[in-house]
Amino acid sequence: MATRHRPHTASADTRHSFATNVVEAGAAIDEVQRLLGHRSVTSTQVYLHPSPQRLRAAVDRVGSLVEEVRS
Repeated sequence: MATRHRPHTASADTRHSFATNVVEAGAAIDEVQRLLGHRSVTSTQVYLHPSPQRLRAAVDRVGSLVEEVRS
């Protein structure tokens, strides 16, 4: 059985941008999964490209939680 491969096109670029933008707007990965029509969340993960600012914000949130627990 032949495997169907899609070439990397502007359409694929649009899916990457859409997924990243939806997550940055506050959507959870399972919501993005459904929006993209993926059966597996691992398929969705390849479309996500967190910005350095978003990664820094995630680290800062953890630090805030630690401070709350210590108080």
